[in-house]
Amino acid sequence: MLSGEKFLTATKGLPKNEMIFVETGSFEGEQIEMALELGFSEVRSVEITSKYYNHCRERFSKEVSSGKVKLYHGDSANLLADMIGKTKKRIVFWLDAHCSDGETGGDDDFNPLMNEIRIIKNASSRNDHVIMVDDLRFIRKGLYKDGGQIFTEAALNDLIMSINPKYKFKYVDLETAAVDGWGVPL
Repeated sequence: MLSGEKFLTATKGLPKNEMIFVETGSFEGEQIEMALELGFSEVRSVEITSKYYNHCRERFSKEVSSGKVKLYHGDSANLLADMIGKTKKRIVFWLDAHCSDGETGGDDDFNPLMNEIRIIKNASSRNDHVIMVDDLRFIRKGLYKDGGQIFTEAALNDLIMSINPKYKFKYVDLETAAVDGWGVPL
């Protein structure tokens, strides 16, 4: 989970009131809350697990009713293109859909991250989105798989660079054990 201070640092200088925040993996809605507090024009989030999707629907019922928050229930690989839609606005993506301990959904043999990047590349009319990737430490440890095959940080970076070769990578140590990265075109 990205702390408020680190999220603010990561999005510093961005015109958030003119941007959309798109998250994969809602969990309990902490990033949704943070995006709302930072003033994004709209927040879109997808959750595969009914328990957490329903929790977020209840927690953000007012914002859902107003259209400020759009919640999606299902697999990010199946819904992300719809979440991007035909928007012309710049998007800050928070890619955090993965199998975790407890009651979270997903499959240990398939992490949707690479598919999410492919969807961003193919579904968006822009190539200057901010792409934030959570839990890079798991990729570095070889724990994430794409179709049963382990993928590397280099493969992830190459795929992001295929969207826009001007992307620059920045990394933030969120906790002593967590390293996350994102691409920002300059």
